[in-house]
Amino acid sequence: MIKVKCLGEIECDVYDLETEKTNKFFGNDILVHNSIYLNLGPLVSKFFANKSGDKAAIVDILDKICKEQFEPFIESSYDELAEYVNAYEQKMQMKRENIADGGIWTAKKRYILNVWDSEGVRYEKPKLKMMGIEAVKSSTPAPCRKMIQNALELMMNGNEEDIINYIEKCRNEFYKLTPEEISFPRTVSDVNKHKSSSMIYNKGTPIHARGALLFNHYIKEKKLTNKYSLINNGEKIKYCYLKKPKSNL
Repeated sequence: MIKVKCLGEIECDVYDLETEKTNKFFGNDILVHNSIYLNLGPLVSKFFANKSGDKAAIVDILDKICKEQFEPFIESSYDELAEYVNAYEQKMQMKRENIADGGIWTAKKRYILNVWDSEGVRYEKPKLKMMGIEAVKSSTPAPCRKMIQNALELMMNGNEEDIINYIEKCRNEFYKLTPEEISFPRTVSDVNKHKSSSMIYNKGTPIHARGALLFNHYIKEKKLTNKYSLINNGEKIKYCYLKKPKSNL
């Protein structure tokens, strides 16, 4: 038998280490913070122009600068802070996370990085790190997932012409795919909930539930229930958008 015993209220200090545009909070021995991005592009351009094509060498140099210059400086600053606030022990640490040669930020905490080194793990080819950006969802058709992934990699490592040519290539390939290949996979959780007594479905019915109800309606209307099963709650379906044909008046 498990028992829960109340120990009363526990008071603790929380330090607000706020700087311009960046907030850090330290409480209960846990540091909660936002990452800080440092642009070393001008440094690389000025001092390592002769190594511009050697990504591995540049990453090695930047990693060394972080370990020998930045991290000791940050650690000494934390020691000064601990002494200033009279902390009983200095527990704050900050380490270098990623080294990337390019990035796209759409908003706060929404970005894509072209990473060559992640926390000391070196890559032969850069890997994309995406945070807060839903480039590929569970409902994205399988053929489109690879296209989107390749397009993002080209955005980081190619040029504008490469992107334009690749988009045109994907458009041509997409038009050749079958409806089954480009359909959106989705689970219909409450198909009967949206059923209408006067119409096929109620107003505001989600499109995948709408499609399921329309499917059931026409299967019954055409008397095809012996050939095709009706869609029930919890079943997975695929649907795609169709254009209405133009009428000649």
